[in-house]
Order: sequence, then C-alpha cells, then structure tokens
Amino acid sequence: MRAASAAGINLIEGNRGLFDGSDARGTHSTAELAKALQAPVLLLINAAKVTRTAAAWVLGCRHLDPQVRIGGIILNRVHGARHERVLRDASKAHAKSPSSAPCRTLGAVPCLPSRHLGLVPPDEHPRPDELANGLRELLRGRADVDRIQALAAEVPPLPVHPAPLPDFPTRAESGLDF
Repeated sequence: MRAASAAGINLIEGNRGLFDGSDARGTHSTAELAKALQAPVLLLINAAKVTRTAAAWVLGCRHLDPQVRIGGIILNRVHGARHERVLRDASKAHAKSPSSAPCRTLGAVPCLPSRHLGLVPPDEHPRPDELANGLRELLRGRADVDRIQALAAEVPPLPVHPAPLPDFPTRAESGLDF
C-alpha cells in the first residue's frame, strides 16, 4: 500500500491536536501514528484571528518532537488575501528550526462549513454530487496539490503481514449443534 498513487492519496485525519493522546506523553497520538507510518504531517493551523502566532504553533510542533516530520502547513479559516500574506510571511520567517529547512505553507483555505467533530463527510453532504467539484474549485490556486502528492509519495509501503487465523474447533469438537 502506498500513500500516493495515480488514483490519489491516502489522508489520515488526526484526532484532536497533533500530540494529544491518551496521556501526557502523547501515547496513541497522531504524532506517534505519523512516526510509525513514517508519514509526513500536514499541519492544519486554525488561522482565525491570528497572524504571527501561527508561526509559533508550527515552531512549537517542530521542536516538541523532532522525529515527527512536518511536511507542510495548511492554513485554515483564512480571512482574505492580506491575512494570508501576513500568515505566510510570518511562517516563512519564524517557523524554521536551525537544524532543518523552513516549513512551507502548502495551502490557505477560507472558512468552510463544518460541524462539531470535523468536516461534513460526503455521505452526509446535502449535495454529494457537487462536493468533489466544489472541493477541487476551492483548492484550485489555494493549495500546492503537487507538493502534497509528492510528500505522500515519500511514504514507504506498509508491510503486509497477514495475521494467522486462530484454530477454531470443528463442529464435532465443539460439542455444539448448529
């Protein structure tokens, strides 16, 4: 299995924040999953009502666990061209680590309709036939889809080790009449 193919990419949506897990160490977090899969992270930043603070969030995520590879930033809830420019400039100038390259902003998305636990899934969308075209239009010119696909292509294939089936008793051995 590859994260990128001619047919598209596999995208894993994290639960909560990148480092939030079942305990204070981040056990079972999205960051731990990304490390296990050797997958780059597209860090989604809620840019509503912030500018330079977004760069601080990225810098903090990069320093908290340097083994988590932040492949790029997606700015969400951007309120116009000026807001986007300031966010991109701040991230470029400040969200870099001395030991690594700056983290590139790969997309800036305006506010989208959402619900409590994330985006509305396609099967709950009121017009699912229009959803794919609408998303393509929304991202056109707002996201570096080629770079996102290139990041996905860097993920190594997952090893497939079929689990052995347990030894189930036969009907005669079980003593059950079914």
